[in-house]
Amino acid sequence: MVSQCFQFQYFIVLVGIFILEIAIGAMGFTYRNQVAHYIAQDLTTSGLQKYNATGEQGLTKAWDKMQTYVSQRNHYEKLYKMLLFYTLVTCGR
Repeated sequence: MVSQCFQFQYFIVLVGIFILEIAIGAMGFTYRNQVAHYIAQDLTTSGLQKYNATGEQGLTKAWDKMQTYVSQRNHYEKLYKMLLFYTLVTCGR
């Protein structure tokens, strides 16, 4: 059987973690535009200059994966819109 002291300490730690998660989430939500702007600026100014450079294989792979993801997502969104339009047209008869 676990003592009440350990249960209370465990509860306090869980509440502390929960409060930290809420605070970090609120800060992330508040500063999301500034972070997105900083990341976009940093990636385009220094990231593209280092693309395919010696010793920057990780950055090159990251750019390649991101471009593949964006192009596939865009492709699937177009396909979904076409299927949705076709469904609306054929079922609307």
